[in-house]
Amino acid sequence: MTIPQCKQLIRPETIASMCDAYKTAQQEVAAAYATLDRAKKRLSGSGLGDNVMDRNAHGYNIPDDAKNIAKVIKKNAWYKIVERSQVKNLMSVKRSEELDKQIESGEIPEISVATVLDLMNNFSSGMRSLLHETMQETFNILRPRCSNHKTNTEYEIGKKVILIGMVDCGYGYMHMNYRRDQDLRSIDNAFHLMDGKGPIKYPGDMTTQIQAAIQDKKDTCETEYFKCKWHKKGTLHIEFKRLDLVAKLNKMAGGNRLRKEAA
Repeated sequence: MTIPQCKQLIRPETIASMCDAYKTAQQEVAAAYATLDRAKKRLSGSGLGDNVMDRNAHGYNIPDDAKNIAKVIKKNAWYKIVERSQVKNLMSVKRSEELDKQIESGEIPEISVATVLDLMNNFSSGMRSLLHETMQETFNILRPRCSNHKTNTEYEIGKKVILIGMVDCGYGYMHMNYRRDQDLRSIDNAFHLMDGKGPIKYPGDMTTQIQAAIQDKKDTCETEYFKCKWHKKGTLHIEFKRLDLVAKLNKMAGGNRLRKEAA
């Protein structure tokens, strides 16, 4: 199978602009807290005491506040960079979760043009590994074990599948389960890659289309590769429009082999 080439994820000038804004904002926030710290020391030295600037019973710990807000800015900026770059369209569910953990824990490097480009390049350069990983992961997502739905089978993917827990519903609201977004991206990505079109792109991807349809009070949508219908009990029904790609996925990910072993 030919490995599709990955187009540039985000323009270099956009990366530079975001990194410059991030660096300047962090400097401005640090300067603001330094000003607050000087004000606190001035009030304390005047005899008015440290508690003049207290905002609550625990006092006003300016150094800790400054560090915490810097961490929040870094975390949220990384999440936005990842979203803007659409780099998660190059990731399996496992790799996406690993990246989220890195960002959330603060273990990800400081934001700069170099570190952002490294992130982009690391995922866009490993297309062969991505393809294999995505095929295996998608195959497992689409053949849920111990399913009570006749449409589903453990051994190979058919023309339809029913996935549970994909939609959250309540009184007056319905939305995609955000914990399953990456599952849909993996499925969509697999079909794009098998079709030789490279990773999925917004806004035509399945996740975005479903979310837009839900906002329009609809319960169905259709993309290039899928017909989707969702229900209030949380299930998502997916009908595949390209059965040739389904057959390719079964072959690549071992579905036919699994059926023979089980026979």
